[in-house]
Amino acid sequence: MKRTFTSVKPISAMLVVLILLSCLSAFPAGVLANGASETGTTDTRYNFPVISIDTDNGAPIVDKTNYVGCKVSIDNTSSQYLLDDTVGGIRYRGNSTLQNAEKKAYRIKFDKKQNLFGMGKAKSWVLLANAFDKTMVRNALAFEIAHELGLEYTSEYRFVNVFLNGENLGLYLLCEQTQTGETRVDIEEDETGKVDTGYLIEFVGNGDTNEDAYFDVVDVDPSLFPEGVTLNWRKNVMKFIIKTPEKEFCTQSQIDFISQYCNSFNKAILTHDWETFDSLCDIDSFVKFFIVNTVMNNGDGGFQIYFYKKENGGKVYAGPVWDFDQSSAASTQCTNGYSKWYYGSQNPWFESFVAWDRFMELARECYGEHIDNIKKIIDYYTVSFYPENSFDFNVNDEVWNSLENDYWRITPQVSALKTFEANFAHLSEWFENRILWLDANYHDLGEYVFDDNATCVSDATESAECRDCDYVSVRKIKNTADSSKHSFTDYVYNNDATCVNDGTMTRTCSLCTKTETVADPQHKAHGRHTFGEYVYNNDATVQSDGTKSAVCSLCGYVDTVAAEGTKLPSVEIQDTLEVFTDIKPDAWYKPYIDYAYSYGLLRGMTDTEFEPSTTLTRAMFVTVIARMAGVDTDSYAQTSPFVDVEARRYYTAAVAWAAQNGIVNGISENTFEPLSDITREQLCAVLVRYAGFAGIVLKNDGKAQPFDDDGMMHDYARDAVYACRAAGIVGGTETSAGTLFNPRNSATRAEASKILGIFHSDYIGE
Repeated sequence: MKRTFTSVKPISAMLVVLILLSCLSAFPAGVLANGASETGTTDTRYNFPVISIDTDNGAPIVDKTNYVGCKVSIDNTSSQYLLDDTVGGIRYRGNSTLQNAEKKAYRIKFDKKQNLFGMGKAKSWVLLANAFDKTMVRNALAFEIAHELGLEYTSEYRFVNVFLNGENLGLYLLCEQTQTGETRVDIEEDETGKVDTGYLIEFVGNGDTNEDAYFDVVDVDPSLFPEGVTLNWRKNVMKFIIKTPEKEFCTQSQIDFISQYCNSFNKAILTHDWETFDSLCDIDSFVKFFIVNTVMNNGDGGFQIYFYKKENGGKVYAGPVWDFDQSSAASTQCTNGYSKWYYGSQNPWFESFVAWDRFMELARECYGEHIDNIKKIIDYYTVSFYPENSFDFNVNDEVWNSLENDYWRITPQVSALKTFEANFAHLSEWFENRILWLDANYHDLGEYVFDDNATCVSDATESAECRDCDYVSVRKIKNTADSSKHSFTDYVYNNDATCVNDGTMTRTCSLCTKTETVADPQHKAHGRHTFGEYVYNNDATVQSDGTKSAVCSLCGYVDTVAAEGTKLPSVEIQDTLEVFTDIKPDAWYKPYIDYAYSYGLLRGMTDTEFEPSTTLTRAMFVTVIARMAGVDTDSYAQTSPFVDVEARRYYTAAVAWAAQNGIVNGISENTFEPLSDITREQLCAVLVRYAGFAGIVLKNDGKAQPFDDDGMMHDYARDAVYACRAAGIVGGTETSAGTLFNPRNSATRAEASKILGIFHSDYIGE
């Protein structure tokens, strides 16, 4: 599916949310304020998710054949993507990386399918090391270009930080394994031996064929080759391996069928037989495959080519694209160049395509349609991506010393670059030259003409038009930016005249955000105060409304006005024995329930039963707090920020009010769990937060000694519990183990009546 590129924040959109937790959360999800998480210790400076892999009994990974049992956890991401000790296996993967790099690549296979970061359910996933790419973005950049072109089944990906048995392995690219399946390469799979069915094929040159069925490339008469096509295709034993059907199910008849099919279109490509090529292959996918690999100048693109046949009677499609860490001047495999169509492969397809006018015309049209968005992708990854995620990159360098160390096939130019800034600048400049070379070789360009369009932050450009079409090639003229060439907006009055200051007006450069502020002669100081929020003074009585006050932040003037409708009702305490059948006359809670019921803080569960021993839910308690605060629920939308708080419930508006004013947050980023019991420590935390919101200063008798079960309290609630104890709102239970608060026990309606009654009578009631 084609997607429009705006910015890439995984990313591919991708992006990373660090979850902060509310005071009501008993077991927080994601990253805590102190860096601790459910799955270990996560530095909150990481931008990308953290994958922690622990092998069974700490067993080492030894090869790329045998999986080692493991558990996988994912942290430092939004709650829907967290994993906790999910069972699977892990092994090495790859060839060049495994043999020539200290930083290895891995394949994870879960026991059950997992939908990692919304990329679709599957068991197998790949962790690419990007060990031969100092910028570590070339694979991701190529995938984005393929997505822009609309190449089917291009791998989704996420940048992740990886820990193995507690050891930091640095920054990796989590990708989909190239395999068949509903969320991968979705083709017809037939294990009955039918020959004309779906196939997933990989060209491996003279690579490893141990695990798969395979067939050789049939020799083609070199006299039929277009000029310039390499003869190495004939000099080496070139192989295609069959990934699907798997080796154990693949019959000789199927091998013979797909071998004949592939050799037929191979010959058609090499001999420029368009009719046969079109009848056997989806040419559009081959064009796009060509563009991705030539824009990236991918030396490995000819050594590892995937293609697939979807179904009975279907054509062959090129893709998914893969293996770009040694592209774009990263490796001597590309000879550091940008001025050839293609480097490094013994596969003659690319040279044959370039010599094929009919194919290149389609490539030129496709390139022209997508190049503007491709440039945006390149600009994002080469200019913005590292500054946005520098901490993760720098940690990787601390682990592997990758900027200083030389890797296999590194070019002298890249070897000399010892900072990320230098490497990304080099890659950006290389792509600028690469695109200009492609422009000139796809088009018949006229002379470049100076555009005289330098600004305060950007160099001027010069442009050349194609003589055959309307394409325009643009290149920068370095060091022509002019700091005096701002693009200012109109002056705008800042609406900042106050009781002591004249007003001003400002204009802003839309390019560099430089601002110019001048006095506004039409807006003089005029006595307008700058008041903060009006705060209720908590001074209502039975006889009169209370007041609320606001202070001018400039001159200190205090404005006090009546807080209408806050006069306290004169309430007669009712004997609840006359209302409810389940109240015991000599019970400790009787006077508190009388008080809470009389003031409307708590009502009965039915007309005749109060249910003092029933636990109180989170929704009930927040509703009581809103009722005690006199909240006008009509002022709040009948929806809330939490997905599990449905509209038009009795508690919906109360939860929305409490969340908006910082009295509650939630159990997670977007859930509140309204029907869960509220614990005793949660009840204290919410009550103290409400007191702070209402400007109520709690008493402090100085005798709030620690409870003997202090260790059972969560950090977020401890101060609130002791504040309530010092104010005489809560107490403990004397036991043989000492004075216990039982912070994690659910609060009953009787306990809530006592706590609310004491708070209300001391600070709100008559």
